[in-house]
Amino acid sequence: MTRKPPAKPLANALDLRPDVKDRLEKAVMEIFSNSDFHKANIRDVAKMAGVSFSTIYNHYGSKENLVFSVVDIWLGKLTERIIDHLQGIQDLKETLRKVLWVQLDFYERHPELGKILFMTLPMKTWMADRTFQQKRMMNLFLEVLKKGQKE
Repeated sequence: MTRKPPAKPLANALDLRPDVKDRLEKAVMEIFSNSDFHKANIRDVAKMAGVSFSTIYNHYGSKENLVFSVVDIWLGKLTERIIDHLQGIQDLKETLRKVLWVQLDFYERHPELGKILFMTLPMKTWMADRTFQQKRMMNLFLEVLKKGQKE
């Protein structure tokens, strides 16, 4: 099954003011972590964020793109946290331990992200989206594993 491109490119989301993006992010995290993906309503997100329904569709193109872009932001924060925690660690075993600990700690501190990732998002749909690739995080993991193979 080929996923059709979004109605509007995600680049339009860059046009939003930072305060609007922040309100949308908070609303998405709240609504989608407490509801089934298909039952979550973009009108509720718009109302909670204090933006119009059309603003969301004009800037994100779809409910999926909105949620995936918020997840991408949060996974970027997780990646940054992993990178910060790996500074100065040379031992492979400690590196792997730290990577796993940081992930578990991050999801414990942000359970709404964990709920969205592991319970709400339709995995097949998310896997077809570019945000699923998380290239920076995956490259980090692959680098650690390659180092382990060499050792």
